[in-house]
Amino acid sequence: MKTLVILTRNPLSLIGLILVAIVVLSALLADFITPFPEHVGAVVDFANFNKPPQWPNIFGTDLVGRDLFTRVVYAYRISLILGVVVLALAVPVGVAIGLAAGYLGGWTEYVLMRITDVFLSIPPLVLAMSMMGLL
Repeated sequence: MKTLVILTRNPLSLIGLILVAIVVLSALLADFITPFPEHVGAVVDFANFNKPPQWPNIFGTDLVGRDLFTRVVYAYRISLILGVVVLALAVPVGVAIGLAAGYLGGWTEYVLMRITDVFLSIPPLVLAMSMMGLL
């Protein structure tokens, strides 16, 4: 409860909290808030292709006539699931490396901490781009 009080005191953190809540709620309620839930898969509607934003397509349509708002809201689900999976895999690995470095000490700690320093010295965007280049 104390954390919520601290978050609500800062207007920018409150705005961020509201935006995250909107994204999470829209991902959870995607079946109910999207006007065309059938446009998620491989649907083609050439009668409505490349339309500008209008009612009921509030973001418009893409080149094959699918509603962009529906696709964005359903993409929230994929992004949130991917974030949770990555955290579920990365946190235990990081904890294990930290525990090994702290418990074993000596040479092991030195090597593990220098590897960690190398990763921390590379900007995240450059690291992500180089990893994508390897794939």
